[in-house]
Amino acid sequence: MEEKNQPPKSIKSLLILEALCFTVWLASIFFFYLPLPESTVATARLSGEQTSTDILTIMLSVILALILFYWLRRRRALAPVVAVLFGIIIYNTLVIFVEPLVALTVSILLVYLERSYRSFVSSNLLVIIGVFSAAISFAGSFSVKFLLILLGVFSLYDVVGVFFIKAIPKVAQNAAKIGIPLLLLVPKKAKDIFKVPTPGNIASIMGTGDLFIPLLFLTAVSIQFGRPVALVAFAGAVLGSLGNIILVRKFKGGIPAIPLIAAGLVIGYGIGRLVF
Repeated sequence: MEEKNQPPKSIKSLLILEALCFTVWLASIFFFYLPLPESTVATARLSGEQTSTDILTIMLSVILALILFYWLRRRRALAPVVAVLFGIIIYNTLVIFVEPLVALTVSILLVYLERSYRSFVSSNLLVIIGVFSAAISFAGSFSVKFLLILLGVFSLYDVVGVFFIKAIPKVAQNAAKIGIPLLLLVPKKAKDIFKVPTPGNIASIMGTGDLFIPLLFLTAVSIQFGRPVALVAFAGAVLGSLGNIILVRKFKGGIPAIPLIAAGLVIGYGIGRLVF
């Protein structure tokens, strides 16, 4: 029997997505403070600063990827390509900390599970680990000042993509329809978590950008300014995310999630720098 105070499933599914994000963001803040295996490659990445080539590369990569996904959004062949790309990202990050054979085995296993045994669990697992790996790989190479600019750029893109050219909702809808692992997904029923995601059994979705961009920023802040500052920025991101839920409920549709989260990150980061 459903209790009177139990929230509607749409709110529950949104809260589940946010809980996943919060968990991953927190993990990124503490990751580099764990007793990780020593690695000269990791040390070099963490101590390095971005170059103009790095900045140009990441911007062009994002733009080209978005164009490619939009053009091929209805083609099922894109799904395994994206899965393999995630596998490559995971391998390139794991190999910094573990033996190449171990990194290769884990990467292949994750891609194989997502492709051969598609479900909400296998899809979300590949997306989360892939996005986390990308953030870990990039975070030490980019200054927080640059990432603040990046937050502004992606906030603007999110607004334009959702409200004006409306490309982002179309990409998300087609990604869910043809099974491209580019989204975090929550099923309508808890018992369906091991079933193949379809438009009919998906309750809520979240784009990888909404997870990755704050993740990258928080990881960089944690590395460059310490956990206390990163945790205050995290608190700002949480408030921004909760604000997004309120807006989704009010407008009953897709909204650009990055702007509010970015605002929370910037305000939290600013407060953290003043306090600590």
